[in-house]
Amino acid sequence: MSLQSLHAILAEALAGAGLPAATISPSGTAVINVRGLEIGLEYLEAEDKAALYCSTGRLPAEASPELYEFLLEKNLLGAKTGGGHIGLYAPARTIIFSLTLDAAALTATQLANALERFTETATGLIEEVEEHLAGPSGMMEISPLMSNMLWV
Repeated sequence: MSLQSLHAILAEALAGAGLPAATISPSGTAVINVRGLEIGLEYLEAEDKAALYCSTGRLPAEASPELYEFLLEKNLLGAKTGGGHIGLYAPARTIIFSLTLDAAALTATQLANALERFTETATGLIEEVEEHLAGPSGMMEISPLMSNMLWV
């Protein structure tokens, strides 16, 4: 798939879902806003995959064992993440939720559905992570979304 093809599919998916437009950069990244959640999209050309990802919070220096157990259990075989995965972007200590899609087989309808499911799963995950990370103020820190962060 080419970036132009993926951009056309993305434009059609967002328009069909009534979501704000997004542009794929020449490097193959885009930021998509779905109900206030910033979702990164990155085209992984070598694998012909499209990755969706977002921050679910920042891992504290002294994270509790319960948080690690929660994240590992959620991540197990992708069963509780709708096929997505939870990982850590170590330089920023950012907990990332991601989902990889086969770009060659992707249609606008499939992408729109994937964005909807991804957003629902990510929102629930953010709420659950927030419970584990809440400090005395009851607030957690959501790290800013960083484009070009998926290196394979």
